[in-house]
Amino acid sequence: MKKFFRNSTLGFLTATLLLAFKPVFASSVITRNQIEADWLRQEQVRRTPMVSGGANATPEQDAIGAVDGVKNGKWGFHTENQENPWWQIDLGASVTLARIAVYNRCDIPDRASRLMILVSNDARNYEQVYQHDGTIFLGQTDKKPLEVKLDGVKARYVRLQLPGKSYFHLDEV
Repeated sequence: MKKFFRNSTLGFLTATLLLAFKPVFASSVITRNQIEADWLRQEQVRRTPMVSGGANATPEQDAIGAVDGVKNGKWGFHTENQENPWWQIDLGASVTLARIAVYNRCDIPDRASRLMILVSNDARNYEQVYQHDGTIFLGQTDKKPLEVKLDGVKARYVRLQLPGKSYFHLDEV
């Protein structure tokens, strides 16, 4: 009888512990559905354009193409045909700027010939620090980007803008 009681008690405790820890064990077991859902999500991410050139790119994904390190003479970002189109970067804090190098889209370089550079510390009040003189510049194909010396200008936000109605696209900034 003692043996029966001991075995029953041991069995009861084991069953209780297993039931008590079932959620912990269940959450650490990866199911086939979870794996397939993960694969589908990875496939979706792979197909989402991370830089400009895709119709599904968000404005943020498109804009980041100007600072992704890829210099190929094509466009890193591209706006619609709009009035005074611009591209901007938030540097995170006010910093001293020495220069800005601009790599143009090489197949339609004339659109950026009147490029303006504006700076701000608050994203509301901008000061124009440069206006290009109208000459064509390339960058990638001739290895001569437009280099604008800023000589210690302090800014948190840097905006590149075109005057008037146009498409705006550059390869890299």
